[in-house]
Formats: sequence, C-alpha cells, structure tokens
Amino acid sequence: MEGMNAPEHDAAALRRDSRAPYSRVELDDLRRALTDERDPAAADRACRLFRAAWRSMMRLHESLPDSPTFGITWNGHREERQPIARSAFPAFWAATESGVKSPIRADLVRVLVLTGLRSFDARTIEWVDIAGLDGDEPKLHRPNPKGGLCKAFTVPMSSEVARIARGRESSLKRGIRAGRNRRPSGPHSNPTPPAAELQTSPKDSP
Repeated sequence: MEGMNAPEHDAAALRRDSRAPYSRVELDDLRRALTDERDPAAADRACRLFRAAWRSMMRLHESLPDSPTFGITWNGHREERQPIARSAFPAFWAATESGVKSPIRADLVRVLVLTGLRSFDARTIEWVDIAGLDGDEPKLHRPNPKGGLCKAFTVPMSSEVARIARGRESSLKRGIRAGRNRRPSGPHSNPTPPAAELQTSPKDSP
C-alpha cells in the first residue's frame, strides 16, 4: 500500500472477494482491528467508504441487502480543528514565496488560505467570476460550488485576495504584451502560448 493516500489506503483495507461479502460482525471486527492498527478516524473513514460503495451498488442491484455497516459501533472520533494562528502567517507567507516554484500555484495556495474555498472552487475561478476588481468593492462569484448551481454565491473579496488577483492580472498582461502567452480563463490557470505557436507543427520546428 506504499504510495497510497489515506482514503486509498483505507479502501484497500476493506477489499476482498465480492463473492464472499462481509457480515455485520466481520465488518465491525475489522473496524476494531483498523482502530488498533491505525487510529479511530481512519477506521471510521474506511467503513464510510465501504458504506458509500455498497449504497451505490444497491441502486443498481435490488437484491442486495442493507449495508453490513448497519451493525458497526462507530468510534465517533472527531478531528480537532484549530484556526490558523495570526502569528503563523509571516512564516507561511515566506514559505509560499521561497518554497513554491510556480507563482501561479503560490498565489493559489494563498487564496485557499485567505478565503477558505475548496481546492476545486479556487482552481476554477474565472475572470468573469470577479467583478469590480479595479474598484473599492471587488466581489467573487462561485457559480457551481459543492451542492450544485442552487448553492451559487457571491462574496466580497478581501483587500489581500483582490491584491493577489490584480497581481495575476498585471503579470498576464505583461506576458501578453511580450507575446509569451494568451490570456487564460482564470487567475489560477496556466497561460497558454500564442496562437501562432500552438499552430506550429512539431515537424516544422528546427
């Protein structure tokens, strides 16, 4: 299981021949073993993944019984979450400047921390989602967050997030004027080469 992230590792722990599904007792015993081997949160997470997969299959196969996780005694472990201390920000900011090679990715990491947006939400911000960037009250719109279109929202941008967006815009304009790239769809998208460069065939290259 080397090289797996936590969810993949947890799911692998529950794999077995589909012709011999877990009983409720067996699954609870496995949860106890995972709790001892790893930790309570990992054990519960593995069983939740199992339950989600089982329920997905129930939609396709009417003959499947209820998930064996029905008999589990959950650990109920809750991870402690603490806000980032204000005193930690100078070191964090310095790390993004020196430790992240791509300035686009560095700005993305800062926006994630400053806004609390989900990774996908931040990575898919488009310029059309940002209003009033040159004014005093810029706003950010997320048209399709987790939960779907009905959960779309618009929020004011903090002065620092707006400063990052303006910096991205200035950098892109310099690249466009120099002919290095075309304007990407959003501030955290990698700029593309000019159209003429994209149309050049590999066999035409020296």
